[in-house]
Amino acid sequence: MTNFTYKGLIDNVINKYKEYSSEHNENLNVNVEYYEDDEVEYGVKIEKLLDEKSTEYDLYFYNIHHIYRFSNKLLNLKKIMSIFSVENFSEGATLKSGFIDDKLVGVPFICHYGVMYYNKDLLSKYELPVPTTWEELVKTIDHIYNGEISENNNDIIAYLGNIPDSYTAINTIQEMIYSYRDDVNNEYMPDYRSENAIEAISLLKNILVKYSSPENFKLSQVEILEKIKTGNVLFARIFNVPLNDPDLHFTLIPGKNDTISSSSIGGYHIGVPSYLDEDRQKKISLILDYLLSEEIQSYLINEENMYSAYNGIYKTDNTDQETTSQTSQSNKRDEINSPDEILEKEKVEFCNKIDCNMISNIQFYNIPYNYYENYDDYVNAFLEIVNDYFFNPDDSKNITVEETLAKIDDLTRNYDVEITSSVGSVTIIILGVTGVIMFASYLLMNDRKYSIYFMFLNNTYWTIFIFGSILILSYAFVSLGEIDQEKCNLRFLVLSLGVPISFSPLLLRLIVLYPETNKISEHVNRNFSNYLCCHVLFELVLCTVYLLAPFDVTNHLLNISDGVKNFRSCECKNALTKGVLVVDILEKGLEIFIFAVLIFAEWNIKATKSDIYSITIAIIFDIIAFTIFAVFYFMDFNNRYIYFIVKVGPVLLFGLSNFFLIYVWKFVIMFTSEKEDMVDKEAYIQKKTNIDTYKNITRMSLSKTGRTESFDNNIEVDENSNESFINRIIKCHYETKEFEGSITSSGSRKNNQSTQSKSGNGNNATNTNTLPDRNVRNFPSPN
Repeated sequence: MTNFTYKGLIDNVINKYKEYSSEHNENLNVNVEYYEDDEVEYGVKIEKLLDEKSTEYDLYFYNIHHIYRFSNKLLNLKKIMSIFSVENFSEGATLKSGFIDDKLVGVPFICHYGVMYYNKDLLSKYELPVPTTWEELVKTIDHIYNGEISENNNDIIAYLGNIPDSYTAINTIQEMIYSYRDDVNNEYMPDYRSENAIEAISLLKNILVKYSSPENFKLSQVEILEKIKTGNVLFARIFNVPLNDPDLHFTLIPGKNDTISSSSIGGYHIGVPSYLDEDRQKKISLILDYLLSEEIQSYLINEENMYSAYNGIYKTDNTDQETTSQTSQSNKRDEINSPDEILEKEKVEFCNKIDCNMISNIQFYNIPYNYYENYDDYVNAFLEIVNDYFFNPDDSKNITVEETLAKIDDLTRNYDVEITSSVGSVTIIILGVTGVIMFASYLLMNDRKYSIYFMFLNNTYWTIFIFGSILILSYAFVSLGEIDQEKCNLRFLVLSLGVPISFSPLLLRLIVLYPETNKISEHVNRNFSNYLCCHVLFELVLCTVYLLAPFDVTNHLLNISDGVKNFRSCECKNALTKGVLVVDILEKGLEIFIFAVLIFAEWNIKATKSDIYSITIAIIFDIIAFTIFAVFYFMDFNNRYIYFIVKVGPVLLFGLSNFFLIYVWKFVIMFTSEKEDMVDKEAYIQKKTNIDTYKNITRMSLSKTGRTESFDNNIEVDENSNESFINRIIKCHYETKEFEGSITSSGSRKNNQSTQSKSGNGNNATNTNTLPDRNVRNFPSPN
């Protein structure tokens, strides 16, 4: 499928293939369908067919400018091309225009190269050479233009800039900037905002103002050729034309210095849909290899006066020509001509018609990446900016070259939330302060003076909790700066792993401290670390599955429609990724539900009330953060800073609330907790765990008649009871309140009895105080 522009050329090539196919028994029926649509409509038609996965066509001839638009829907041609064809189309125009991330999605079949026409007669008249630098070009134009004007040749046109209202304008501007690069080996165009670009476009505008006119600069390819035929055009930027006209002379586009040149690539690629079955791909490969063969490429040059992207086809020298000539003469005598000798003879013949040395030395540039799926939207915006600078008659606007290039750059530049921005700086400050608090609090936790306040978990599990919090908060840091697929993957990983690593120790501890004696709590208590590892391992499995189909980077191209800065985001488009996310969300939702149930059941346990309260408040903040994240997830934003705040803010709220309310709060309760509360807490936790898991804590002294004995009265559950789960949870909620009340009364009564006994027997009291007791623990003062 192709458009109508090159119908004659395509028909001739297909007829040659049919003859070849018949001779080699390939017997493939090839039909070509042509469309008379313009480039915009033709591109839309191809895109629609590819989106529908239509099998109506096996090959598409599509405009080179649309390569990014179709790249994800086209086959990597290296999979079906022969090794010989891949080698011959791996450099030059193909390398610069046909590859997307090492994927060959298009091979140039009809090639247009940007070159410069020069008037050989006028240069000879003034005995001036063909200029190779822009400085030489301006001097040559000035000399000849003023000379012709002095001879009353007012029809002289010094330079045709070739900036029409079409794709060509983009080629011209980019060529100009590339020709002003500093290093000849640099394959990339200088940045639009660079001094090189400013100097290049300023020079082009200067030529327009002094030696040409807006009307002449906006002429199309056909109109330029008509002007050239008048003999009054000195220089013109133009694409090569399929005309065998001896009066047309082309040279390389000048450069910043005589070693530098520049050329853009136009024309049509051959593309193959990626969804075709293997059998059709094999048949297509036969046709493709023939179309890309040296025979057909030589035919395009010799008979159709076109350029070819075939590697090395223009490389020849006098020695080769002499050798070929001698071989040719010998073959004439023997009336035998081998195919290779015929091709070599054709190469010499077309190098006598065109400048093979010039073409083989063309310096192409890598086409700047364009994210627009609809390339024509980009073209229209580009042309509007260029026209305002070059052709706007309203001088009051006074648009500078810097402003023009900045606007062009903004069309495709993606802006990120920089660390130096206000939002970035606030984020870094929050993370920095939190990091300092984490480090200091961790050191204090390992101090025996403060370790008693962290008895809810032992130091190892608190360390795991802190590590999980660090992973969660690192989500914000990873979101700063340039967003790419690696960062999208990393953001998901740190959040997906950080939540279970920080929550698991808390959740498992609540299960162990469940008021009723039950097998689950006992089993978790005996295998605490194993359950923790299994939970993290489950998340690792989810992450591994997720990496099979990671997030995509979506470009929010807003500059054209809204006039604001473009930015990128991580989007979940793959069905597998969405499935993993759903499982992950459901799993974390289940965790929150279990937290809620356990908190309700253990709400009235006095010994752990401060931990239960802090975890409850943290869970509430977590739900708020999740709700905010979910509400704004499907909303579109046109400001990168708002997008960052909406996406990163809830995660920061989640991580900070967990860390400060659950961990840092332990230091606050130093000032509010009574010594007796800590005694109750340690006794209760140690009684429920049945093992001494607190290596950093010395067992507290409890009266033989007091608290330890009072904790023997755990709520027993009848394993054979038919009582519903909900009723048992409610029962735990209220019975623990009564149970804790009895503990407090019993403990207070026994302490009073102990005090009275000591006051009634002074000697015994004195002896007790003088004897060493390793179980006695002095409680730290908040100060």
